[in-house]
This record gives sequence, C-alpha cells and structure tokens, in this order.
Amino acid sequence: MIRFILVVIFMVIFFTIGQVTLLIGFFISLFDKDKADAFYRRVVRFVFDTIVWISGVEVETINKINIDKSPCMIIANHRSFFDVMLLYHYIDFPCAFIAKVELERVPLLGFWMKKIKCLFLERDDLRQQFSVMLKAIDNIKSGFSYVIFPEGTRNKNEKDTDLLDFKDGSFILTKKTNCPIYPIALSNTVSIFEKQFPRIRKTKVKIIFSEPITYNELSDEQKNHIGQYFKERISKMLTF
Repeated sequence: MIRFILVVIFMVIFFTIGQVTLLIGFFISLFDKDKADAFYRRVVRFVFDTIVWISGVEVETINKINIDKSPCMIIANHRSFFDVMLLYHYIDFPCAFIAKVELERVPLLGFWMKKIKCLFLERDDLRQQFSVMLKAIDNIKSGFSYVIFPEGTRNKNEKDTDLLDFKDGSFILTKKTNCPIYPIALSNTVSIFEKQFPRIRKTKVKIIFSEPITYNELSDEQKNHIGQYFKERISKMLTF
C-alpha cells in the first residue's frame, strides 16, 4: 500500500506545483511552439517515469528495436493503466495516444493529454470518430505518430493471451497513409495495480517488440481482416 500512497503524494505535489510548468510552456510557446510542445512531452515523460520508478516496476524488453522516428503507428494490447506510462518511456519522438473520450473529461489528466496532442474518440458517435481519424491522418502526413490500443478498452480477461477483438477501424491511419505499424506486446502489466487494486505491487513485466510492417506489405486476405491479423500476431508475441 505504501507505493500507492507515494504515487498519490507525488501526483498531488505535481498537480500543485505543475502550474509553474504550464507557465514555462506558455512563455516558450510565445517564441517557438515546437519547443513548447517538446517541453510538455518532457514533463509528461518525467511524471510517467517517476510513477513507474516509485511503483518498483522491472521491465524486461524482448527483441527491442529502435522505433523509427518517421511517422508511424504503434499498436499494443491493453491490460493496465500503466501501459501508457511504460510505452511512453520507449518513445522519444513526437507521438501521442488515441484514447477514449472519457479520459479527456478527467480533470487535469485530460488537460495534460491535450498538451501532448492526444486525440479522443467518442465510442457511440461515428461522425466524431471519423472527424478524429481525419485529424490523425493529417497529423501523420505532417510527421506526427500515434499509439493505439486496438482492443478499444482495457482487457479484463484472466490471461494476457486472451485478447479482445482488434477493431478494424483502428487501422484506418495506416490504410490512408501506409505508415509503418509497430506491434508491441505488453505482458503482466495487470499485476502492477489492477489485480490487487488499490495496492501497487513491485512487478516484473515484459515488453515484446516486433519489426514494423506497412499496409501495402499485407496480403489481400490480411487487409480484409486486418484487426484479426494483428490480434493473432500480438497473441503469438505474448507466448514468447
């Protein structure tokens, strides 16, 4: 329980004095918006890395590759709140998450997610989803990258390998831009927090990387069932 309390204390301190970082970012943006965006990303990375450190998470990387800094799409399975923090640690270039709109409404969290250019999907509003995806496509064409959890929500099944269906619509970004897709499998992250909520437990997790693939490299059969193809691919990675 001590780790959970320490994380809460850290977050209270950050959100209390974090207003200073916003002022710094604002003044930087008056002269250079790109540098301001980079500053916000560094702040968020510091916060995430500190929480992971306090939590005592030990990460084993398998087949680790350096993700190309050119525009890309990163996909991963999703079991824990810590998935975002762990992934962000390994992304050292402009990149953000496409998340459910409920996170945008969380005080302070939604605000900071916007600062690093996250986009939010309304599950029951197809028009809004289409608009968000068009914006993401434009951003990728402009040199930005996105992380997507194709399951659409946190998977609460018992086993890591028992994945939810990967939504085909999640892959519209690569269909329209042919940007490379980097599959990443996250193993045992649910044991950090969710399995013994609200306690945070020192946990060993695995992050398994895979070589990228573009939409044009897929066969017609794989394109027609793209969600299923990547679901099976990440499921196999989780058995490593």
